[in-house]
Amino acid sequence: MTAIIWNAHPEINTFSGTGNFRGVNFEATVRASAANAIMTVVFPDGPLPLLPDEDDQWYELKLFDENNQVLLANNAYDGGETEVTRTYQGTGTLPKELKLIIFVENEGEFDWEAALNNGEAIVLTLQK
Repeated sequence: MTAIIWNAHPEINTFSGTGNFRGVNFEATVRASAANAIMTVVFPDGPLPLLPDEDDQWYELKLFDENNQVLLANNAYDGGETEVTRTYQGTGTLPKELKLIIFVENEGEFDWEAALNNGEAIVLTLQK
């Protein structure tokens, strides 16, 4: 019996950038392929504050590619940690540009347009 094992070497781009959300500095690094992305965010001066449980809120860390397509996050961030890693589903195309927008999301009716328009977009730079 003979088996063929295909070894796929996907292209991966690495992006990085710094920003500030509600007075808290952060550094973001993303390794992205067409299939997925992994983002690590470090808060060197201390984490974002924990959000109240009773309000059912979380910090949304949205990634957008150069075509303004959203990379869907697989997990949430509630604050209180100085380093967080999030995984994302890719768009099917290797991103050449990424931007990050952080905002607070809550359960129930939520105005996505206002959140995205009021959030500061951090452009993550492609590393060579």
